[in-house]
Amino acid sequence: MRVTRYKENDIGTWGELEYEDFKCYTFEPRGEETTLRGRDRRIPSGRYNMRWHNSPRFKKKLPHLYNDEVPMDRYILIHSGNYADDTEGCILLGQKTCKHGVLESKPTVEEFISKLESGDINEYEFEIVNAFKDEI
Repeated sequence: MRVTRYKENDIGTWGELEYEDFKCYTFEPRGEETTLRGRDRRIPSGRYNMRWHNSPRFKKKLPHLYNDEVPMDRYILIHSGNYADDTEGCILLGQKTCKHGVLESKPTVEEFISKLESGDINEYEFEIVNAFKDEI
């Protein structure tokens, strides 16, 4: 499972997620990558473990990313949302992009979660790669 980040600007960071036959767009915070908690910034590129997190805010279980550098209590979740104000340091999914984020997020997240539920989430490896292109 891989997110390839391809665009960043003063609004946010866009990427493409690919997992088996599932593909969608991602949207993350703008700015420098950080491992620090409480920052609305994207996490460093690299490999991540996944587990389920029962989110009181979203009232559902969501994929939670962590590794040796980014601790579990930073709560990097994959959830629905469309714009920069929705990310809070997490990864948003959508079927389409727009100049301010992603669209059709809720059904995209539901489909992604359904795919993950067909296996053991603890066995998945989640990779984030920076492949930024020049702005058009």
